[in-house]
Amino acid sequence: ATHSVIARYEIHRILFYARGIMDSKEASCFAFTWSHGDTQESAIFQCHVFRCDISEAVSRVSACFAKAFQRVPRSMSSSVASTAEMTSSITTMSESRHLMSVFEVSLEIKEDDGKGTFSTVPKDRSGFKLKINLEKQLCLSIRQVSDNGPQLSIERYFGVLVAAGRHVRHSDMQLLEMDKTGPNYNSNNTIDRNCTIISASWDPTESAFETLNTESPKDVKQYMSVAVDLVIRGIQEPVRFQIETPVRIYNQAERFWYFQKRSLIQQFFLNLKEVINLDLADVYYEVLSMETSGELDRNRLNLTLNLSSLIQSPSITSIDTITPKDENISDGDEPLLSGTGLVSKDCSEDVLENWADVLQKWKTTQQRPKQLSSLVKLGIPEALRGEVWQRLAGSDDMLLEKYRLLITQVVIVN
Repeated sequence: ATHSVIARYEIHRILFYARGIMDSKEASCFAFTWSHGDTQESAIFQCHVFRCDISEAVSRVSACFAKAFQRVPRSMSSSVASTAEMTSSITTMSESRHLMSVFEVSLEIKEDDGKGTFSTVPKDRSGFKLKINLEKQLCLSIRQVSDNGPQLSIERYFGVLVAAGRHVRHSDMQLLEMDKTGPNYNSNNTIDRNCTIISASWDPTESAFETLNTESPKDVKQYMSVAVDLVIRGIQEPVRFQIETPVRIYNQAERFWYFQKRSLIQQFFLNLKEVINLDLADVYYEVLSMETSGELDRNRLNLTLNLSSLIQSPSITSIDTITPKDENISDGDEPLLSGTGLVSKDCSEDVLENWADVLQKWKTTQQRPKQLSSLVKLGIPEALRGEVWQRLAGSDDMLLEKYRLLITQVVIVN
């Protein structure tokens, strides 16, 4: 803490140097054998072991030792150990190692809500749901999540790019205007220095984004690519993380019954080669390859499996018993059930996601999906009741539109 010199050791008296094995408890340690005494007869040999607060510092220390030993003239070599022995030990130490570092990137898209702020757009398994002619923001957070291997920090970022489609060329991507971003805070209200927050403005009305500003055809799957260029300490070349995600473009009047504030999370695996620069006594890393996990879904539970067991359970009442069939229409006083289970404003993302899948299949096939009865039995989320009960009642869009017009008309009673 005082930055004072604890001890000094002459380099030419060091007989052997070793560092801790990577991915072990000794990864942040290095040691050397040092001879005390002026002659071989009076020499006392001691082994000194040091531990660094930052494991990455060991690589830098090793590089310094390698550089120093290579410059030691043969005449200055100790009589106890030959120069060849020292060089061989350092050669073993300075061999390049292959390491892996994992970065996690989170992408969130926001749209202008007309109130002077930006609101998160809906997202489900089919991708982000965007609306035409609305200014957007891309928000990315990047952090290193691997415990093993070198600790690499992001020094700066210099570009967020967007393009329609996937497997796009670099020349097809359009650079966005970067926004100023403040520090990222942890849950305990302290600055999280391991996480980098990046924000960029996106105007989809520009001609280059025409594809991403046109309503998506019904049966066409559409993609967009988002890339961010980074300068990472310890890696000489810039690193690009590129995300490909499905999207659907809607009219501004489109309403989404189910709304999920979900980010796209993707991990990138950097396969690195450790390079020791003897001239500069420094260590850096060369990126050999990069792999990606695809989108991660951490919040998904085994709800689908639970639904499968519920469907087979005889205790679950069929949806046909919940809603009357056409041939059983009666003017009796028996009240119709409006649903079972509790209605709560709080609903997990997993439940909404399963409802989203069921409603999507329902719209596409015009048939009630098998999972519907189980979901209704568990309770219809409040945000979805408007759409679900209209579909259960068999009302169509034209009828609803006529009803909307009729209830707004002024009726004059004579």
